[in-house]
Amino acid sequence: MRLPAEFRFAGDKVFATRDDEPREVALSSRPGAPTWRLFYELMESVTIPADFMAARPMNAVLIDRDVFGTDV
Repeated sequence: MRLPAEFRFAGDKVFATRDDEPREVALSSRPGAPTWRLFYELMESVTIPADFMAARPMNAVLIDRDVFGTDV
């Protein structure tokens, strides 16, 4: 498989891992097939509350203000 220059790996081996459930393929310089499968299994096994991380400063509504003083 040829990759664009910005995606090339050092060395002569690249490992491809495919997860059937999310239908994604990951390329890596080292083998990691069980890692992603275990991650997705973990994510499916936990219950995350609906309000998890709801109260965060980054979620605040932006204030529309004229910081450069262009409104005359």
